Amino acid sequence: MPVLAMRKIDSCDVKERTVALTVKPWPVHEARADQGAEGRLPELDVVRVLALGGVVAVHVLAWAGRDVPPAMRWYIELDLLARLLVPSFILLTGVVLGQSAERTRRAPGEFLRKRLLRIALPWLVWTGVWMTVWEFLAPVLSGREIASPPELLEAVASGPGYLYFLLLILQCSIIFPLFPTGRRARFVVAGAAILLQFGLSLARLALNDLPDPLHWLLVVHAYEIGAFWVGYFALGVFLGSDAVRLLRPTRWRVTAAVAVAAVSTGLLMASSYAEWWNYDRLSGANMYLHPLFLPGASAIFVLLYWGAGAAIRLVPRLAEWAVTWAAMSFGVYLVHQYPLEIIGPSMQPREALLRVSDPLPASLPDLAVLYLVTCAMAAAMVALLRRHPWGLLALGENREPRVSDDAVQE
Repeated sequence: MPVLAMRKIDSCDVKERTVALTVKPWPVHEARADQGAEGRLPELDVVRVLALGGVVAVHVLAWAGRDVPPAMRWYIELDLLARLLVPSFILLTGVVLGQSAERTRRAPGEFLRKRLLRIALPWLVWTGVWMTVWEFLAPVLSGREIASPPELLEAVASGPGYLYFLLLILQCSIIFPLFPTGRRARFVVAGAAILLQFGLSLARLALNDLPDPLHWLLVVHAYEIGAFWVGYFALGVFLGSDAVRLLRPTRWRVTAAVAVAAVSTGLLMASSYAEWWNYDRLSGANMYLHPLFLPGASAIFVLLYWGAGAAIRLVPRLAEWAVTWAAMSFGVYLVHQYPLEIIGPSMQPREALLRVSDPLPASLPDLAVLYLVTCAMAAAMVALLRRHPWGLLALGENREPRVSDDAVQE
């Protein structure tokens, strides 16, 4: 396989950069005095890093050997667990924007302008990079024909590739100024949005014989439509209204979240065993549109948040480490596929010292090495890009992040 062999893998967004904060332990029943003037919650940085880990894991697992049935079962289950972390980015977007709106009360026009610079501009830049690498350089180096104009348009309409998540975040940003500010009103909106997302996901599985345009939109490219993710976003906005209180880990909340996460994940895995899975409608990125992803991923999000809080109380420096990685999360998301595509082929031949193509679970240690090297190289690429003004623009930054710069969170 050539180094630049095309591998169009779906992914997910890593929303935005964040900034540093020193954290001290706190009792869960008290108001958080250490939030900082901007109301930042360090748990969100930890969740952001873990969700980014899920994104990279989905792409690394695509290189795993799964030619025999036992290996395929390992792949399906590990891939599903990694994908359940991905909707956390939409929830995080809602929480952060919900918090920010309560603090800044920015005019809709100013808010949208900042979001366009932070999300739309990087999408344009990296769409150009993606198309150049995968639609021109990869075919040339592998001796294949360059894609025709209709195929190029289809590639862009598909995200392109993992960049579709930026389009989802942009859609959420566009509708955010329409959200009410009161907690009760946001609760009503969140309930309606969850019902809408759940209903659309069920209807998408039930509708058959759709006309070609609707089939293209609702079957092939549904994962790019914000309406299929709006429940996560609206729930996040509601939680952002008063995150300290609404995300406080009471006994019944923890019990309920564990039960929902366990039941939803168990049913998702069982559906693939029992052949309940509609592979025509739920393959690739469309897997996120399974109705059980909404309760399962939402419950996992709050469990990760609570776990992050407990971990920070035990190891306060964890907050600083998480902030360092969270500040790079958007950039790592944008670039990680490129080092992965360079390293992955070198770890496939039989004579290679580390072989990710061996059947799972034997290749798990090799995949872990590929995972760590990919993250390290992506972080190094982000650091290099940040040294140049054009690199900052490509990463959605117009300056270096600063402590207490609340615009970075938004």
